[in-house]
Amino acid sequence: MQKQNSKKKFLEKLYISLSFYFGDDDCDSLIKDYEEWFENEEMAEKSEHEICSGLGKPFDIARNLYKDSKEGKIKRDTIMKNKLATLV
Repeated sequence: MQKQNSKKKFLEKLYISLSFYFGDDDCDSLIKDYEEWFENEEMAEKSEHEICSGLGKPFDIARNLYKDSKEGKIKRDTIMKNKLATLV
């Protein structure tokens, strides 16, 4: 398993991962949030490696953001309704 050790690499992988779930505008907005996070953590004298390690894997972040989004909840609800309908 390759660890993220730079801000640039982490944000690139995060953007790619987010693009599987969100449109360009949402990806850009989310990346800006993570850039701010890096800035704040760097001001607290944390290294890029420490920040990346603390955030976790970019794909997991993107998947969790999608699951927590309204779009993700609607999709899960539809899947569950379809599964329940097959059981009846």
